[in-house]
Amino acid sequence: NDTKECNVACVGDFRSICFNDDTNPSSISVIASELTVDLASERQRIESREGSIRGINVFYGPVGIAMTRALGDVVMTRAGVIPTPKVNDFQLNSGDTLVLAKDGVWDVLKNESVRDIALKHTTAQDAADAILPTLKCR
Repeated sequence: NDTKECNVACVGDFRSICFNDDTNPSSISVIASELTVDLASERQRIESREGSIRGINVFYGPVGIAMTRALGDVVMTRAGVIPTPKVNDFQLNSGDTLVLAKDGVWDVLKNESVRDIALKHTTAQDAADAILPTLKCR
């Protein structure tokens, strides 16, 4: 069994999941999740700075975004939105599939649906091409 140490750095509305060909829902590992005000540590940082939280969004004055970390958003740094990624270390085993996607996928599809689509394809490009029309139909 070939195992590799992997690192995923997460900023913003991004999630990564890892799975093998087991279709049991518990076989999906969430490697990195969206960094939002739903996480207590993220919320506390925003509240300790000049930002305000309304619903799921972080605001600095009239400007708002839905994540607590973002690359290149200089205006929002005063609100506590930081560019520092959260790094997650994990083991990737031979036969595992790793999916990295933004909120455009996760707002529409559950982890299990993404896994089921990906397992029907032999290449990452084919899996991505199959996910896109699914998003447009919902």
